[in-house]
Amino acid sequence: GIRIVGHSELHSSLSEAIAAATDNEVIEVHGSGPYLTSPIEVVGKRLTLRAAPGSRPQILSEKPLVSSGKSLLATDSDLVLQGLEIRWSIENNSVLSEADMLSRSVIRATQGKLIVDRCQIVSERWNACIGASATDVAVKNSHLVAKTGGGVYWRADSAGELIVENC
Repeated sequence: GIRIVGHSELHSSLSEAIAAATDNEVIEVHGSGPYLTSPIEVVGKRLTLRAAPGSRPQILSEKPLVSSGKSLLATDSDLVLQGLEIRWSIENNSVLSEADMLSRSVIRATQGKLIVDRCQIVSERWNACIGASATDVAVKNSHLVAKTGGGVYWRADSAGELIVENC
């Protein structure tokens, strides 16, 4: 199941747990799943989504054989992902603008800080695993698989920093 750390309630879906979480909370995903989900947008909440100790949860589209029209997870705030395996496909679109590149990313962060640690993210063709216009992006100890797409698409901020280690 999925639980907000410090709360007793067990949530049946990632979207339900994220909706119930408040700013700066940690959401733990237990077991391996797979956890099926629809696209999720996080507005105004800094969150951490992590695998529970001993777990390696797999997160998939609720319709695994159908490409989504949106990112799995889009946020405008700080986001930390730890120990998750994510497989996501976004509909192919031949437009190559910056906004389109961001929208075709499995994980999309438009503000704040994004940290991806010990995750595996798989995207289909012409998609990016991570798309960010966030100020700071750190990808550590992760495996990004982009089938003819990109691992990280970062629209650099002059004051920002991109760190990629052991990937």
